[in-house]
This record gives sequence, C-alpha cells and structure tokens, in this order.
Amino acid sequence: MAEKRHRSKRGRVPTEELGQRRQFYLDAALETFLSKGYDRTTIDEIAKAAGAGKITFYKQFGNKDELFRLVVNEAIRQTRSSLTFDQLEEQPVREALKTIIGLLYEGFTNPYLLAVRRLVVSEYQRFPELARELRSHNRELLLSLENFLERAHRRGDLIIPDAHAAAMQLSTVASGGMRFLISEPFSDPGKTQFWIDSVFEFAWNSWSPRRDNTTL
Repeated sequence: MAEKRHRSKRGRVPTEELGQRRQFYLDAALETFLSKGYDRTTIDEIAKAAGAGKITFYKQFGNKDELFRLVVNEAIRQTRSSLTFDQLEEQPVREALKTIIGLLYEGFTNPYLLAVRRLVVSEYQRFPELARELRSHNRELLLSLENFLERAHRRGDLIIPDAHAAAMQLSTVASGGMRFLISEPFSDPGKTQFWIDSVFEFAWNSWSPRRDNTTL
C-alpha cells in the first residue's frame, strides 16, 4: 500500500525520489572519477558503482563528458545554497561577520566541492572550460556576501568602499585559498575554530569603523 501511495496511477516515480536517485548517481560518478581518474573511468563502472544499468545512465546523463560537467555543476549548486547570508541582517554586525566566516570555511571546504575542484585541476588539459566555468561562478557564489558587506558599509557598521574586492578577500582567507586543495581541512574542531577566529580578527581590525583611517 505504501508503495502505491508513493506512485501515480501510471506508476511513475515521485519527483522527490527521482531527485534523490539522481544525486546518488552523481555521487557514485564523483567517487569513481576520483578513484580511477577520468581516462580510466567508464560509464559501465559508474553504473555498477551506483547499482544501476548502463542504459539508465546514458538516458539521464548522456556521455561521460556530460556526466563530468554535471558533477561539477552539482558542486557549485550545493555550495551556492550554503552561502546565503540574508538571514543574518538582524544580528549585530560583529556576530554576523564571525558567523559568515564560519559558513565560508564550511562551504568552501565541503568534501564534495573540494573533490570536484581537485578533479578539475587534474583534468585541466582535457576540460579547460570547466576551470573557466568554476571561476565564472565566483561572483555568483559570493553575491550574498558582497551584498551583506555593501549594506553594512552603507549603514556605517563596516568601512568597505569596494564590497566585491572585500568579498573576494574574505572568502579566499576564510576558505584557505589553495591550502585545502593540497592538504585536507582541519579535523580538529579546536583548530577549525582558531582559523575562524583568526580570520575574523583580521577582517574586523581591517573594516571596523573604530579604525582611525577610513580607507582600505
């Protein structure tokens, strides 16, 4: 009975279940690309890892190149959803800024995104357009942060004449830049908190309106 309630009269799989299945397939593809490399990975192997048929993969994703692009775009989508800061507008700016730095760290050191970025670097010669695509999404990923900083500047809570440059600076420092592409993010919560606190002190000391000078 439960199964019947989940399906329409035509026996179609519910949209939510389709979305979960698609995500499972993309996760399996990423894991296979990481373990074997792009060249040595086949659709057969990805389908086997996902417990699905090869025909199912071809119908949903096309060829291996297109599947690789979808894996990259999924990482961007996941990161974008974690970097929305409008809900922090009502908090005191000092508290909100520290929260944002923590979210930036978590968002850009997300294992899925890190794995995809490493893949893109390793496959740069084959897919230079993917690296360009990742870079092109930087403004989109940081738009909420840029808007937050710009509004804080207008209110006089922070001194930030160039919100776009400040968003780039803060995200680079908070996320570790290239550091976590080379080595793993901190596993010790104490070290993670020290990183966040240190980045916050850097940002607050640079942008606080209590500074004597009013330009960056």
